[in-house]
Amino acid sequence: MREPIIPASIPDHPTGGEPYGRFCATVRARIRDRLAHPWLDFWWRQCLAVDRMPRESLLDLRQARLQALVDFAVVQVPYYRAWAREAGFRPGDRVRLESLPRVTRDDIRRDMEAFQSQVHPRSAMRPAKTSGSSAEPLRFRVHPLRLDHSYAAFWRNLHRHGIRPGERKVHIWGRSWIFQGGALAHLRRRARNTVRDALASTLSFDAYTFAGRDLPRDAARIRRFRPAWIHGYVSAVYALARHVVDSGSTGGIPGLRLVVTESEKLYPFQRRAMEQAFGCPVVEHYGSVGFGNIAQQDPAGHLRVCEDVVWLERSDSGEAIVTSLSSFAFPFIRFALGDLIDFRPEIPPGLPYAVLREVTGRTLDLMPRPDGGHVHGVAVAHAIDPHMAVVRRYQVRQSAVDRITVVLEPLADQVPDAVCATIRTAIEGLFGPGVTVDVRPGRVTPAESGKFHWIRSEVARRNEAGAPSTPAAG
Repeated sequence: MREPIIPASIPDHPTGGEPYGRFCATVRARIRDRLAHPWLDFWWRQCLAVDRMPRESLLDLRQARLQALVDFAVVQVPYYRAWAREAGFRPGDRVRLESLPRVTRDDIRRDMEAFQSQVHPRSAMRPAKTSGSSAEPLRFRVHPLRLDHSYAAFWRNLHRHGIRPGERKVHIWGRSWIFQGGALAHLRRRARNTVRDALASTLSFDAYTFAGRDLPRDAARIRRFRPAWIHGYVSAVYALARHVVDSGSTGGIPGLRLVVTESEKLYPFQRRAMEQAFGCPVVEHYGSVGFGNIAQQDPAGHLRVCEDVVWLERSDSGEAIVTSLSSFAFPFIRFALGDLIDFRPEIPPGLPYAVLREVTGRTLDLMPRPDGGHVHGVAVAHAIDPHMAVVRRYQVRQSAVDRITVVLEPLADQVPDAVCATIRTAIEGLFGPGVTVDVRPGRVTPAESGKFHWIRSEVARRNEAGAPSTPAAG
């Protein structure tokens, strides 16, 4: 069933390119995406057409989509209906972005239902959450309309780099679902993922455990698979790159044409290692769970903002303020993301989109284990997430390879001893014997930048400074 309202669309551009189905390299990939992304065909030609627009037309389209979103929200979404009454705004009044309220995580936490559209059934929504760089998990809902808009933009950028759906891909991503549900639920999820990977010609790995003792075996599997591209967490792909370089492997990975990194900030030292190991372009994607793709590197290396998908602002302090232009069912309008960004003043030729000069993104460390393996910082986060009913935020610090300190800031008066004990046991299980894990209540303080470093491995940082022979994230 189509939405009560859809974002302002544009007609198919006469040179907008082939339909998505013909863009796919295999029939299996076409079937997979048709089943998984019901709104993909609606967005695909529009996304291609925007690439060929003059910038003035793109800005007009962005304003039209914002207008449609706000006109809908002030009627159907309680939070914005209340704002409109106070501000004297009526549907059809011209929207000025700066006049809209800035929304924070705390606003949504206080009353998530106030942001839910009253004409979108909950059954059509998907629950989502993010920890972000502040380690204060935010729970919200997303609709396939928004998800598929971001997915179309994701493939638009890969289209620029000559990659097609169905070409062999290595996917190194976190499996947060292992921390939820029971054995039967896990079995079903694994079966579903196996079918999905078969349809998409994908070899998948769990990013949380990818840099462990099985890395040489996994690297050999990847070489035999001969992927056209790799897509994954920065730290996990970096671990693979370091292994390739340190093991003296010649030829990198046969057939590899592109590496796409996400979820973590890509530092220059990591990019250099990947380029040395793989001998192909390394493309950074910047985004978040709430917004999907925000900016992507084009073939010239410019980090182009997906301005037809999101409206990205920079506050006076440099913080990213993001509006998702297709988030009708659960609007994200002027949401304070927490990252620090900086725009380039000029628009380089070739594409109509603005360019980010710098993103100070979320930092997730690979935390070394005494046995030589590594634990992904997100795995530690998921050990704590089930207890956020009594924890406001937290910080995890690894001061030595066998010593980890977890500070839990109470949501109310205190964190129960039983919660501390449960978290301690879970983290000890991740790191193995011989590791001391100190879990205690306390106050979490930000860094000088004002951001919270929720996972920080001093060991990994010291190792990187000394150019280790084993992988370590910066």
